[in-house]
Amino acid sequence: MTVHSGASEGDLRQDSFRQFFGGKNLPHVSARTKAYHPGGLKLPYHQLQFFEIHMPTSQILPRAKTLNVSLTSYLGALWMLAIRDEMPPRKRQLPVTISLPVNLRNYFPSKTTRNFFNSVNVTHVFDSEITLEELAAEFDASLKSQLTEENVKKQMDTFETMEYVAPVRVVPLFIKQWVVRHFTKKANQKVTMTFSNMGVQKPPKSLGERIENYSGFCSTNTIFSTMFGYEDRLTLGVSSAYMNTGVVKNFVRFLSSSGVDITVCATEVIK
Repeated sequence: MTVHSGASEGDLRQDSFRQFFGGKNLPHVSARTKAYHPGGLKLPYHQLQFFEIHMPTSQILPRAKTLNVSLTSYLGALWMLAIRDEMPPRKRQLPVTISLPVNLRNYFPSKTTRNFFNSVNVTHVFDSEITLEELAAEFDASLKSQLTEENVKKQMDTFETMEYVAPVRVVPLFIKQWVVRHFTKKANQKVTMTFSNMGVQKPPKSLGERIENYSGFCSTNTIFSTMFGYEDRLTLGVSSAYMNTGVVKNFVRFLSSSGVDITVCATEVIK
């Protein structure tokens, strides 16, 4: 069955980055400190471990509402605490940074099927004691301050203008690719993990009757978690490049110890 969005062929192929971004007033971009990365060995042969974490939405959403934060902020704070509990004391001065992909279609009227997203980072340094309630509120405030239309546009204007300035456009492609790989590596050093909220899935009724659950996984060199909501099931798909599963275990234990019904599925890997 084909489900059509109603968008024209031109809308679907639109380069929305060029359409909406590229202003002249470029904001200053400050350098950030390298983030903490979970210790331990990575899996051989570039393998990844995959986990599916299932829980009832009706059990977890009220917890976020009680703290007056979004579900993303509540679970993002839990991920931070799960990472904190794996940090050796001598590394507590390093920031724990979670990168959150942002669907720019929520801010600009684009129907393109091409890539149209950006990422924002939420950071905390565990140099003093903090409760889940305090951390979730801090996470939520940081996320909301970055996700105003004005701030999103400022950041994207920087990237888009740099792409189309004359000196950059004449650089040979192989040099651009090397530069992209270099800065991607630098950017990855400043991120502890990625957490992507894919939102509540609402398929057409004729399809929904055949769907039990939504889940997804992304390639990563650290830890990457997606989140899908469908009916009363919330599913987190977690990819990890590490042999140590401590962060995922901590996250699950936080939820299960608070009374949330958790089911976890995991893959086996060659170690």
